[in-house]
Amino acid sequence: MPVSYIAVEGQHDAALVGCLLANGGFALVKKRSNVDGAFERYVPKDYPESLVGRPPECFFWKRDEHTVGVHPVGGDSRLIVAGAIATKQIIGSLFSLAFFIDADADTPGNRIQGLSQAILTKNPQPGFQFPQNPGGISAGPPRCGVFVFPDNQGQGAIESILEVCAIASYPDLFEKSMDYLQVIDRQQLSQVERTRLTTGSNEKKARLSVIGSVLRPAAAIQNTIRDDRWVDAATLNLPLISNVRVFLRDLLNEPTI
Repeated sequence: MPVSYIAVEGQHDAALVGCLLANGGFALVKKRSNVDGAFERYVPKDYPESLVGRPPECFFWKRDEHTVGVHPVGGDSRLIVAGAIATKQIIGSLFSLAFFIDADADTPGNRIQGLSQAILTKNPQPGFQFPQNPGGISAGPPRCGVFVFPDNQGQGAIESILEVCAIASYPDLFEKSMDYLQVIDRQQLSQVERTRLTTGSNEKKARLSVIGSVLRPAAAIQNTIRDDRWVDAATLNLPLISNVRVFLRDLLNEPTI
């Protein structure tokens, strides 16, 4: 029974990947007893020692005999640790594994090079071969791919993908979220708060959060991505979404995605 492992930075990344797997016929595994034994070490057995924060738990998706673990590790720095131990954590043979990272203000080429060097420094023999290019997949076994959001070519992050989904599915909400952030009096924010808002892709995250707060009041953004119309018939064939679908399809050898 093939098993695959996908490490992503955060919960909204996991929600997007999960939506695309679901569209391809995968079902979310909801009971511990139904998790493939290969992922035994990724299923918490005890309450965590730390009483603050949220443990980065895996989501398991299954189609026929193929189980895919989608692991929101809690930030790009933790992708390094996740990658260094993946083949040791998973019991038995691994069909494929992948990493989803944001380009941010860097080039996708630099991002994949930095990730591979950091993982190889921590574990010189991680048990897989990195692809040479962003969006590429090494032959394996196990197959290994790295997808650099938003499109393996330019700067940005997953928020760029979510924005085009919002424009297609919720055009009025998207337009009003733009207006809202433009008219607020930022002088009422502290310097720290203004800096936080304008750092990296945080302005885009704020716009998406405005939309999410209407669709799922008081819920985290990943809930609306997972349960509403961010990924549907209107968005599945958008170029930015298609890029991710093709990558997952080739990585997992699942033509239905």
